[in-house]
Amino acid sequence: MNFVFKSIILIFPAVFLLLIPQAPDELEDILAIAFISVSLLILAGCRSSSEKLRWAANHFRNSLAIALFSMVIFAFYPIGGFLAEPLYLEHSKENADAIFVMASGATEAGDPGLSCYQRVLHGIELFKAGRAPRLVVSTGFNPRNNQAESRWVASITSLCSIPPEHLDILVNPRITTSKTEADFALEHFNQHKIRRILLVTSGSHVFRSKKVFEKIGIEVLPAPCHSVKSLYHSMGHELVSFNSALHEWIGLVYYRLRNFI
Repeated sequence: MNFVFKSIILIFPAVFLLLIPQAPDELEDILAIAFISVSLLILAGCRSSSEKLRWAANHFRNSLAIALFSMVIFAFYPIGGFLAEPLYLEHSKENADAIFVMASGATEAGDPGLSCYQRVLHGIELFKAGRAPRLVVSTGFNPRNNQAESRWVASITSLCSIPPEHLDILVNPRITTSKTEADFALEHFNQHKIRRILLVTSGSHVFRSKKVFEKIGIEVLPAPCHSVKSLYHSMGHELVSFNSALHEWIGLVYYRLRNFI
């Protein structure tokens, strides 16, 4: 029991700091508050009269310092790129029935983030290069802020003069994960007899996404919006890249356990 107790004290800060950004949006704030509250309670034990409690609090303080130092390293060095590179798939040079873009969510204000722009603009570039006769952009809905991606997707595709008869913007509140996105897209593919797609998403996300779509019977040509070189700085900030790569590795394990891939 003593070994288990020591292990929990040592790994608690690192595990929480790594997992909070991977939690669903509606849980992030709750987990962050819980982490801060528990940390303060444990650190308060440094002044306790109990020797065991003081020991635990002092070790936790050291573990917290190491975890925070690690986060600083992740924020300034491309650790996320090293984690993401094994997941990268080379861009296909073949053509397809449709270009399928997995739009990447919206900010709290409803604006597209950097990854969103990268994905949608790459899909538009492929369409204008004649790589497929149809551009399909899958958009989700964030229940936390009531923001739908479809608004800005419609705006940017119109700005880039994509003919409406060659454009489909998929909108559904149930599109919240890669799995639900694939299931909803399959209905659309069946209606339009689309069996082969150029799959546009981030470089770190393309491996898991390809597996998900292949699992439901779609032939996938990877079309990441990043090169293997730009993958190391693809998210605009090293810590965001690290969280994104970590999310993919966790997602791979989870999807494998759920038989989604």
